[in-house]
Amino acid sequence: MMSWQLLIAIATFVLVTTGTPGPNNILLLNSGANNGVKRSLPLLFGINNGVVLMVILMMLGLGELFMRYPVTQTYLKILGSGYLLYLAFKIATSPTTAKPVQTATDTESDTTTSADGSARPMRWLEAVLFQFINPKVWMMAITAASSFTLAGEFFYLSAAAIILAFMTIGLCCNMSWVVLGVAIQKLLSTAARQRCFNYIMAGLTAATITMII
Repeated sequence: MMSWQLLIAIATFVLVTTGTPGPNNILLLNSGANNGVKRSLPLLFGINNGVVLMVILMMLGLGELFMRYPVTQTYLKILGSGYLLYLAFKIATSPTTAKPVQTATDTESDTTTSADGSARPMRWLEAVLFQFINPKVWMMAITAASSFTLAGEFFYLSAAAIILAFMTIGLCCNMSWVVLGVAIQKLLSTAARQRCFNYIMAGLTAATITMII
């Protein structure tokens, strides 16, 4: 049966896995600093929705793919690492402006670049699809589905608790990285500082590859 110990374990697992540095949170931090909260919302909800979808798919049996065909993990890591390197390059080469970075309530442009040339964050669908090649999310979803679901009549109840935890705790953890990025905005008042920040974010994005290989 469901117990408080299980619920606490689920909450702790979600808090640690979604709140610690990784590809998703680095992207959210960078978007918060460069685009503000409002323009980062599609990325934020796309990441959260994609993670929840992945957890649901694992509970429906997709995790068996790794059990039967271990080589798929290798292919996934290669594909995911390659895309992370691409993202790191895009962040490092993002245009900068001499004027202060836009605040959280500024432009709502959703084009590839805004009027001043600054790069836009991922769209919702792009963020959702990114979770399917994010090896950290795959491992997180597999662990959640295999370690915290109960057998028998309590399976669906435990599964619902896991999904709810990712939808709430996970979303709050991800949002905290956007807010942290917004807090950094005031420090990025020159193009040189923006460029330096982008280089740091690009380096951290590339460094997350070491977490998945």
